[in-house]
Amino acid sequence: TVPALAELPEFLAAISGATDVDSALSDGVLRLAEACEAEVCSLVRGGAVAVSVGYPRGSIHHHDLRGVALGWNDSIDVPGLGVIRAGVVPLDESSDVLVIARVSGELTPGERAGARAMGRILVLTVRLLETVERHRRLRDVTERQMADNEALLARQRSHRAMLEANLRVQRLISHRHPLDEILQAITDEAAGLLDADVVGICMTAAGNAGGRAISA
Repeated sequence: TVPALAELPEFLAAISGATDVDSALSDGVLRLAEACEAEVCSLVRGGAVAVSVGYPRGSIHHHDLRGVALGWNDSIDVPGLGVIRAGVVPLDESSDVLVIARVSGELTPGERAGARAMGRILVLTVRLLETVERHRRLRDVTERQMADNEALLARQRSHRAMLEANLRVQRLISHRHPLDEILQAITDEAAGLLDADVVGICMTAAGNAGGRAISA
């Protein structure tokens, strides 16, 4: 049995349990490399290396991998291993391809079929997770916009209430109502705006304690 094909059910189960794109990509390509007994395995999407295993940390040769994916060359230079022949496994009608390199030689037709099946499962899973993440981001943006709109509406209502309260007090003043009535109106309006049970005004003058109006 071709190793890659034999591991397909386990691969499917593992990848289906991924909860985000990054974990699906890293785990999927690592499992592909192990199944194909490859030194290097990379997924190239749209001409860009999405994920690669087999290179020392921080030393992925993106240009070499893109060159193999695009058919410009058939080998890659891996630090510590030297130049290794690499092959391309197309996954579907899109530009998603696997670049697989191993010292033991090119993949057999059976191994290529197994790698293609595993790669297709990986790409389909990644696309599904990308869709879920886009919807999640869109939902988050929508919820933030709704919260912002509600806050703006609350500020507008508060501002309108303050203007109306001020207008009512100004009307009393312009109509020359008694001071006590004006002060009482001010405390009443303030109590309503602040949602307070008690609001008081203390007035003092030189040598005089003044008066106080309270709204409960």
